[in-house]
Amino acid sequence: MNDQVDSKLEEKLEAVSDFLSYEEYLDSQILPLDEYFLEDKELARELVQLGYRGGSQADTISREEFAELKKIQNDKKSFQKEAPKLLVSAMWRALVGVGVGAWWPFALWARTHRCL
Repeated sequence: MNDQVDSKLEEKLEAVSDFLSYEEYLDSQILPLDEYFLEDKELARELVQLGYRGGSQADTISREEFAELKKIQNDKKSFQKEAPKLLVSAMWRALVGVGVGAWWPFALWARTHRCL
């Protein structure tokens, strides 16, 4: 069951990754034919929010859920960016604690990879 939840979350994260705003997400589900007949983009967006495009309302991501998914996505990106530096920092502290001779090869490697 936990795998199903994770896969659904990943699907939703992937669905919002291409869009900067909720309006862009809604617009992606509006067809040119919809715009032609409705003649109002806001009305078309409301219909998408209500689930009249793309299956059901359960398939459409709400504005609040979109904001939450974007926050998760940004947190995930910042963690992936910062995690290697945190690991190197912890390794550095451990090696410095061991003694002077043990840390210099690591220091050269870390400087080469711009981790320190």
